[in-house]
Amino acid sequence: MIMEMLPILSTLIKVNPVDKFISEKYKPDDIVAYSVYDVNNQNGEVWNTCIATTPFAPPLSDILEYSIKKSFKYSGIYFLSLELGTIIDRILKASGKSEHLDSLQIFTITTEASNIRVIVKYKNNIMSEKTVEFPYEKSDMYLIGTIEQVISGKLLFYKQYIKTLETQPCLIFLVDNTLKQMISELKFDNCNILALTGDDLELTTHNSDDRFQDTALIEMFNNSTTHLASNKPLRGITKLTLLNRVIFKPVIAIISVMILTLCFFKYQAITVQSQANDLNKQYYKLAEEYRQVKKRNPKLSNVGDLLEMYNLQNIIARQPNTPFDHYKILVLTQHKNLKINKLSWKLSNPLLVNFPQSDLVISIDINYDGPIDSTLEGIEVINGYYNHIKANFQNFHVVFTKNSDEIKEAARRVTIPAHFLIKGKVGEDTHAR
Repeated sequence: MIMEMLPILSTLIKVNPVDKFISEKYKPDDIVAYSVYDVNNQNGEVWNTCIATTPFAPPLSDILEYSIKKSFKYSGIYFLSLELGTIIDRILKASGKSEHLDSLQIFTITTEASNIRVIVKYKNNIMSEKTVEFPYEKSDMYLIGTIEQVISGKLLFYKQYIKTLETQPCLIFLVDNTLKQMISELKFDNCNILALTGDDLELTTHNSDDRFQDTALIEMFNNSTTHLASNKPLRGITKLTLLNRVIFKPVIAIISVMILTLCFFKYQAITVQSQANDLNKQYYKLAEEYRQVKKRNPKLSNVGDLLEMYNLQNIIARQPNTPFDHYKILVLTQHKNLKINKLSWKLSNPLLVNFPQSDLVISIDINYDGPIDSTLEGIEVINGYYNHIKANFQNFHVVFTKNSDEIKEAARRVTIPAHFLIKGKVGEDTHAR
């Protein structure tokens, strides 16, 4: 990471001076990101800029090439060093210490990947970043002493600068619970101390090892992507991604809708064609029957006569519905004490060609006549007859009426009346026979 001060003449510069500086000082393949943390006009226009760069080389180049070949979603490259300022500001806001945003901040975090990191920041300017080796084999007391020594060194180094700011420095620690308790006992003159753990920040992920804060740092880094890094190849990828989002995806969506619409119309056309073929087959069949009838009856030259002859033949060919079709089923009571008093059979529309299905209504009145002590047996016999009718008239509507008030007892005999009503359709298109 490089700190640069770029003096420029604003009246002559028409392009971003930082981009111009990067294009002149770095290779086209170098991956570069920058943060302009201050612009002042005291002695001409000066852009105070922090630049982070890395060469486009393995393993980073291999990862990018693999992602592109596999068509993975590319969102950009970001440098943690440039995002630390945003991360520190978010920690202060999340902990309710926004009043220290304009103070000199010294941020310390313990990580397994990069040991102990100490960052000095004022407003948007990352003034210093230092890595201290983590003493794995030492005690927590030794570790806290190491951190205290590094912080004291930073305060001494920036002592004069702190005086000019006329504000108290804010010391921020992101550590484990043990170090948090020990830090609260440290004494730093004229400093505000804020010691936190990952759980205090209410993050969605948790550390597998509570001693280090790598997981918390990674989550905050993923949510603080403000300074996009780029080089010549990556700019091409970014343009392709933009074109894909703005042009290709909508075009693909439109083409998909058009294809679905064409498929729908094609399906409709096939359906209509199939229906037309069925109608043609029926037409040819009727025409053939018409020729056969005309051939058998040459005297019938009138179409009306032919139609009457055709209807007559259909009526003759139809199997008639008579009461005898159901007589045996209805009178087969299978019990000597069960008698049929009345049976009526009615068929409506029996001869109309346009109504091949006729409405059938059958009404039955029966009595059970037995000894006075056989009332329950009589009810069971009538229920058995009801089940017999339902089994033989499955496609019909059967209504069974039995009124207990009509049960009569006389001369040591009991009479139980019941009424059955059977309704349904019979004819060519039904199997309820």
